[in-house]
Amino acid sequence: MPHILASVAAWRGEEAQWLEAQTDANVRALFGVDINGV
Repeated sequence: MPHILASVAAWRGEEAQWLEAQTDANVRALFGVDINGV
């Protein structure tokens, strides 16, 4: 789903890599989930 991330980042005027990092951090903080260890 990288194309969705890129589209959302573009709409928000942000870089996709930054948005990905923020989303990852939010998932870890809110749910205690390690999405990179799947």
